[in-house]
Amino acid sequence: MHASRTSETFLSMTFDSFYNDLIELASKHEKNNTPLKS
Repeated sequence: MHASRTSETFLSMTFDSFYNDLIELASKHEKNNTPLKS
């Protein structure tokens, strides 16, 4: 159970990091006036 929880937390942290990178990328696109939605 502990191993499962640890991997779950790790996965969550990895996803958060990925999500933050995605938001950062989206912000750069907005600054360049590049619409993400057509």
